[in-house]
Amino acid sequence: MLDFVYFPVSALLWCWHHLLALAFGPATGFTWMLAVVALVATVRALLVRTAVRQARSQAVLRTLQPRIDRIRGTHKDDPLAQMTEIRQLHREHGVRLFAGFGPMVAAPDAAPRQRKAG
Repeated sequence: MLDFVYFPVSALLWCWHHLLALAFGPATGFTWMLAVVALVATVRALLVRTAVRQARSQAVLRTLQPRIDRIRGTHKDDPLAQMTEIRQLHREHGVRLFAGFGPMVAAPDAAPRQRKAG
């Protein structure tokens, strides 16, 4: 099912292992450990751009939150108008709500966590 992810990741790990095997030997566990570390670093480096976009979008959403709350208060009884105005506000400020899901799916440990009150 996830072969489209498995094969490129395996190929990248294989490439790192063969590259590092030139210096440390192919049969050592140290070579495999370094290959896995290099694989993780490579995947993280590939996700930096989307993670930065996600962080910027989150910052803009935090600044827009008071305005969104006002819109929700103004249109309590009309969810369609509420949704339309919130979408327009997001569009005006360049916020794409689903742009940040890539890093969260690929690296769930790096996803921002909500602090619990109390």
